[in-house]
Amino acid sequence: MTLIFSTFYASVSSENGGLCVHPHARTTHGQSIEMINMLFRSADYFNPHSRYSILTSPTTDLSGIELPFDRIDIDVEQQSLMLDRAVGQARQVNCLKPDETLLLLDADILVQANLSHLETEPFDVAVTWRAATLKVNGGFLAARNRGQNYAASFFSHFLQVFREDYLAEQQWNGDQLALNKLLPMRKVWSDNVLLSPYEGATIRILHSDTYNYSPADDPVAFADPALRERLILHFKGHRKRFMASHFKELMNSDRRQSSTDPISFSDDGSDHVPLSGVVFG
Repeated sequence: MTLIFSTFYASVSSENGGLCVHPHARTTHGQSIEMINMLFRSADYFNPHSRYSILTSPTTDLSGIELPFDRIDIDVEQQSLMLDRAVGQARQVNCLKPDETLLLLDADILVQANLSHLETEPFDVAVTWRAATLKVNGGFLAARNRGQNYAASFFSHFLQVFREDYLAEQQWNGDQLALNKLLPMRKVWSDNVLLSPYEGATIRILHSDTYNYSPADDPVAFADPALRERLILHFKGHRKRFMASHFKELMNSDRRQSSTDPISFSDDGSDHVPLSGVVFG
């Protein structure tokens, strides 16, 4: 069995002829590369022998990536950013070999635990949801090929809904709108709910407090030792300023361990920061 950690990053032409880095337009190219390095290195620390991949545009410079990775070039345009990413993700899922588990992560994420338990759980697709908003968040998705790639069928339907209903949001947020139409959340759900097959795929609902957690945007929250109990930390928006220091502390810790059971916590319900249109020459 193989864990594959994958993220999306592209440097694409802007309307005025310059370059924009995506999906985190408020960061420079160098900062984006360093975030990916921290993501991959944290994953490797707790999940050795995993594989890594980056969805990107053909012209994006990825020479600064430190760990070996598979480069997956896709067509990426500024005006269709999230749709292009979703198309690339569906392509990856479609190519999964039996017993491979693909984790689709935003680049501003740190992995804080061994995730090998996901390789044996009975799901084809896993999503994270936020209790405060009752919405699926696209920052952490998982797909498995358990012999019959039902995950590919789900992602194909996901793309169909995206194109038919949310094309106006293809630059930003359309992927999450499509996922939430497919998988409307319920207040009665709790962490680790397993849904009956959908488009042939069995869906696992994972709580974002465990698998996609964003603390409050202040130094006190990031100094809380309880953060170490979250399996995945998501440094959304301005929280990115805490990512490097937390990564250094994480790499100096002794938390390398075997598979961790999920734990439930409260959620702050925060959401993505929209593209700012910052241009980098």
